[in-house]
Amino acid sequence: MDGGAFESFASSFTLIVEGTHTVSFYSIDLEGRVEATKTQTVGVDLTAPVVTLVSSGSLFSILAVDPVIAGAASGVGQIQYLVDVYPQCDVPRSTSAAPGTCENLSYAGPFELAAGTHTVYYAATDRVGNGGEVVYSSSIVVGQPASGPALTPVAGPIGVPFTIAGAGFGAYAGGNTKVKFGATAAALSLWNDTQIKGTIPGLSTGAYAVTVERQNASSVTVVSA
Repeated sequence: MDGGAFESFASSFTLIVEGTHTVSFYSIDLEGRVEATKTQTVGVDLTAPVVTLVSSGSLFSILAVDPVIAGAASGVGQIQYLVDVYPQCDVPRSTSAAPGTCENLSYAGPFELAAGTHTVYYAATDRVGNGGEVVYSSSIVVGQPASGPALTPVAGPIGVPFTIAGAGFGAYAGGNTKVKFGATAAALSLWNDTQIKGTIPGLSTGAYAVTVERQNASSVTVVSA
């Protein structure tokens, strides 16, 4: 094993050290003839995928990555999620049911949440079964404040200053406070509770949803400008 001394094979064995291993083996028949040594490289993956919930306005995606440890990773096998339903639900499964429900846990791609407060439960497993536990539940608020934020100007070229006026934006919190044109974050010059200023980011010609996002340890607040 891994260049060490040969040992007599008596029964199946388990590799418990994560990473890539080289197994060398040969056999000897009853007449003492020795088989040429064969070598097989195997990987041992004991680490669960890292799963993350990301948003662009009211559109949400679940990203999962299976970490490579000492050269070994089996890859992400599946991602499952539930919206506004506690994970321990016991009902018949159906791929024809709406994703994100007890009947169909499979994540197939980005999903949109209606205005209101939601809880999203999500988890991922790799191809050898690591993971599967709900690693995080996020309370998400999608909506628009009563004052209705106003964006000016409503159109313009790249680099033009914009202003969003409204209420309830809160204090600036670095990377946790963003204005997005579609999925692209804008450079900001001012952020306070009633006004946000910045410049239109580099985008192709077209129409884009403009959203104001604030994220903390347990929630993401999204409002449309």
